[in-house]
Amino acid sequence: MDKDILVIGGGTGGLTCALSLAKQGFKVTLAEQAAFPRFGNTWVNDTETVSFEKYNLVTPLPGELVASVARKAVFLTPDNKIRFGLNRFFLYSLKMDAYQKRLADLCAGAGVDMRFGCAATRLIYEDGFAKGALLRQEKSDKDLEVRAAVTVLACGPRTLLMKHLPPSLEMDVACNERDFVSAIQEVRAVDPVAAAAAIRKGKAIDDSMVVFMGMPDVGGYATFLYQLDLARGTIALLAGSRDQVPGVKGPRAMLDENIGRLGFCREKIFGGGRPIALRPVSDTLAGNGIALVGDSGFCVCPANGSGTVPSMISATLCADAIAHALKNGLSPSRENLWAYNAAFHRGMGANFAGLSVVQKTLVTLTDKQAFTMAASGAMKGSDYEAVHSGHLVRIGPFDAVSRLVKAKGARGLLLKAGLAGLLAERVRAHYRNFPQIWNPDTVRQWKNKRDALVKFAL
Repeated sequence: MDKDILVIGGGTGGLTCALSLAKQGFKVTLAEQAAFPRFGNTWVNDTETVSFEKYNLVTPLPGELVASVARKAVFLTPDNKIRFGLNRFFLYSLKMDAYQKRLADLCAGAGVDMRFGCAATRLIYEDGFAKGALLRQEKSDKDLEVRAAVTVLACGPRTLLMKHLPPSLEMDVACNERDFVSAIQEVRAVDPVAAAAAIRKGKAIDDSMVVFMGMPDVGGYATFLYQLDLARGTIALLAGSRDQVPGVKGPRAMLDENIGRLGFCREKIFGGGRPIALRPVSDTLAGNGIALVGDSGFCVCPANGSGTVPSMISATLCADAIAHALKNGLSPSRENLWAYNAAFHRGMGANFAGLSVVQKTLVTLTDKQAFTMAASGAMKGSDYEAVHSGHLVRIGPFDAVSRLVKAKGARGLLLKAGLAGLLAERVRAHYRNFPQIWNPDTVRQWKNKRDALVKFAL
């Protein structure tokens, strides 16, 4: 079976890439190892709204959301005291399974050959190029050979296919356990009477993203938040931590403890969890006949683990580069697909590279230090808003002085974070000059300078 494009992976990245290319008239097959309709991420995901219009992404429908779009954000210390807040926080709080199902329906309507319950067992690799893959349908003992001009990997970093890519493709996909953060996201029903009572007593907040900072026994680089919607009778919860680090509580324990503390959460409606790779974005998102999209290329915000919008942006940029090459009769070589690599790294990738530097500081914070930073006034809601959108925090000189005055007991930490921010800006600026054209010598020089900057920063 010959196709123009083979997309492996049916999450938001794979579906977005397949849809874009099919709309442009290409013959596309998408293979997803999970069975329909449970595929991709089946949890809740908060995604900033700006990128949907900027990159012409499929806008979520009201029924695909678990919370209102323009809601408040409130930041609390573990003792439930408000530190700061945002009056309007624009996020799509997506029911991922519902949103992905609609993307799959749109793909099928655009002519994509959708194959669910179909795993890629091996890449077809000939003459230095990826030329498709062998696919095996569930309950079958035979492989189907699907040849394609370009193979798009949108299957995540832990699949066997990713672990056994031919070395000569020179794809930067190595990672280890220390690169991962574990996360769980759930939507639960609530007892409306108990929830209303908790709201009246100030023990819970309705129609807001409620973020707890400095939670005990989870390390400084951890998150717990909830979004209660009393009108809908639901609550969305998120817990994440580096549970592979000794002494750090895992997200399941963190979630269960807080469900007990809230006291009004009932049966789980849907949700799930998985490890998220937070290593820097791959330098080589494009190779000979192959491209990496979303988690496969580590296109995840290193400050918060959000990968839904980055995966769709990477998919859009990838589809544009593939379409340009094939429509102009060009070979799908690394050189001719390099525009995708350059577009991502000069934009979102530059911000992520800077945040990777800051992340190295964040992961060293203890619970007490994180609490001190949150309680001292050294952090603001706008900081969280910037980071959630994948941007570095910008602090002017007057703001810096104001924070230092307020940050009693946290001035050393604030200065440490400020230094990391300055170094991150240098790394970010270097990524803004990512080579636009593939040339081995130019790319090597760029990488050498990047490595020196990162080594100095760390």
